[in-house]
Amino acid sequence: MYEILEITIHKNHLARISFLSDNPSKCYYKDNHFKLVYFKPIHVFLTPFSHSGINLAIREKESNVKGWELVRMNAINLADNKLIAFLEGLELQALAKQKQGRPLTLNDWLLEKVCYGIDTEEDTTAFIKLLYFNGYDPSNIIELFAKLVTRTDLALHFINELNKITKEGESDTTTIKERHTACA
Repeated sequence: MYEILEITIHKNHLARISFLSDNPSKCYYKDNHFKLVYFKPIHVFLTPFSHSGINLAIREKESNVKGWELVRMNAINLADNKLIAFLEGLELQALAKQKQGRPLTLNDWLLEKVCYGIDTEEDTTAFIKLLYFNGYDPSNIIELFAKLVTRTDLALHFINELNKITKEGESDTTTIKERHTACA
């Protein structure tokens, strides 16, 4: 089952998402805000955020829209690559603003990963974001990942996500690969 992306944006920021006219979906309006509703592609891993006048909520089903006026009666569409890339960029900016150097609380999810390992791409992405935005250095994240991973085929996904999140990009890919190999 698809999850729902609810993007709430003030009408003054609509120009930033003009590319959505190529992929219209259901839309609501209330108090100078638009709520756009899309299905989240299965292999996309986003976290809810609020940044630069745009709020992203991720839900199992469409939220209560009582008080919102339906302004576009289209069927809910699957979010396209342009929208996902835009949201991922905003998510990284929002998370980077929240980055803090603080110890992690061993919650249920993290305890499960420590006990049983990381075995999905979604877990891999969530693990990287959790550690990086709590102040962990990429080399520490690599070491921890190497100790917790149960599927070695996740290594490429791990490297790509770590590069994207830490913004080390193409120029440092080799260095990260070398560090990962040294830790594995």
